[in-house]
Order: sequence, then structure tokens, then C-alpha cells
Amino acid sequence: MKKLLIGTACVLASGALMAGAMPYHKAMPAGPHGWYAGAGINYSALLSQHTGTPAATVHSKDFNPSFNLFAGYRLTRHFGNELMYSHVGHRQWSSQATNAVLESTHDSWLLQYDALGFIPLNQIFPGFEFFVRAGVDYLYTQGFNADAAAAAAYNKSAKLSTFAWNFGAGLQYNWRMLAARVSYTNYENTLRAADQAFDFPNLVAFDVLYRFG
Repeated sequence: MKKLLIGTACVLASGALMAGAMPYHKAMPAGPHGWYAGAGINYSALLSQHTGTPAATVHSKDFNPSFNLFAGYRLTRHFGNELMYSHVGHRQWSSQATNAVLESTHDSWLLQYDALGFIPLNQIFPGFEFFVRAGVDYLYTQGFNADAAAAAAYNKSAKLSTFAWNFGAGLQYNWRMLAARVSYTNYENTLRAADQAFDFPNLVAFDVLYRFG
């Protein structure tokens, strides 16, 4: 009887210890599924090909911090979708050959909807995953030519908006309910050739996000 009581007490004590330890060993989700939202900064590519008439290679320079706001849903560990607003802001385009200012743009922004595919890299780099993205965009930009001659030569409108498509790739690091990612996205617009100097530059972005599920 005495041995039985001692054994029962040991079992109860072990159970109490395990119950007390469980909050500190809570299992993590199998994958980063569910809704998420985030924000970040972007920077436009330094070079863009100008395909107007006459054709020339031009520099695109950022003059102010630009930002991204986005929300998305991870359907599975490998697939998701995302809606993003990117404010590109003020850029100035100058000739690579002469460094002369050709035009500047203001109040540039885009709204894009993308499908994303993820490849976990946990076996090599714990917490990291590679992703690709592709989708459609609505972009808006307001531009100003450097002089009247340039305006006449390129036949530019003051404001332009159009639909476009994009594709890109990036690397994401997941830590509990948070994640950070760096990405590069290429934009292909549907502007007529005479308006190509308004072309959106490709963007390099750094974002942070929070997962709700």
C-alpha cells in the first residue's frame, strides 16, 4: 500500500510538472498560413531603357523615400496571393550620355495584385524561403518635361495611367508571427511608344510583415 501511494504521488507530480512546462513549449504552426499585412520601403532601379523616339538609355534617380503597404493570404505553405500599394514618388530622368535632365515625375504610384509561390529553404537555411511573384498592376504617374522642345519631341501627356503586369523574386525570413523580406520586381506597362519615358522603373524593396493566423 505504501509503495502504491508513493507511485501515485510520483505520477501526479510528473503530470503537474509537465502541465507547468507546456506553455513554454507550445508547438509552432506547421507553416506560415493565413492572413498577413505589412509595410516597407522601395527604391527604383538606377537604369531604365527609354524606347521613345529618339531612343536613349536614361538614369532614373529617386529623390525621396518611397513605401509599400500590402496585405495577403497564404493559401498553403507554397502558394499565396497579395494586394500591394506602392508609392514611388518623385524621380528624375537624365541622359546617360550627357547627364542632361530629360524630365521628372511626381506623385507616381501603383496598385498591384500578385500570385506568389514559395520554396522553403529550412533544410539549408532555417527560417528562410525563396519566393517568386507575378501579377497585374494599375499604375499612375504625372510627368514634366525639362523643356518645350523635349515635350514636343516626345509628345508627352502631363498625366498617364494604364494597366501593366509584373514579375519578380525575393527572399523571406520567418520568425514566429513576423517576417522580413527583400525583393526585386520588374514592371511591364502597356503605354504607347511615345510615352515610354514615363515607364515605371523596376523596384527593389525591403518589407516587414505580421501574420494573423
